[in-house]
Amino acid sequence: MTVGDTTKSISLSDLLLLGVYETSYSYVQNDIVNTHELKGIPLDKLLAYWDITLDEGQTLTMNVDDGAGEYAYTSRTIAPEEVNRCFLAYEAVGSDGSSVGNAT
Repeated sequence: MTVGDTTKSISLSDLLLLGVYETSYSYVQNDIVNTHELKGIPLDKLLAYWDITLDEGQTLTMNVDDGAGEYAYTSRTIAPEEVNRCFLAYEAVGSDGSSVGNAT
């Protein structure tokens, strides 16, 4: 993760040591309500752990290394007022119990 001149990284095993948080969200598609159950960590908790504050005008870039190489999610920047609504999920399960793929 890069904010300004600060770059931080964390492994999944170290991320788990910060706590396992759960949340869910629902959406309607073709008149069907779909719910995804997520496990991960709220972004504001991770930033607090690193003592990082996202100030007005700063951008946040997330990079993920899935073992096959690193790639960045830069199509959507996170504004400071949105940080407390963001959740970094490492597990997502759909209404039918199946694993949910990439939903950036």
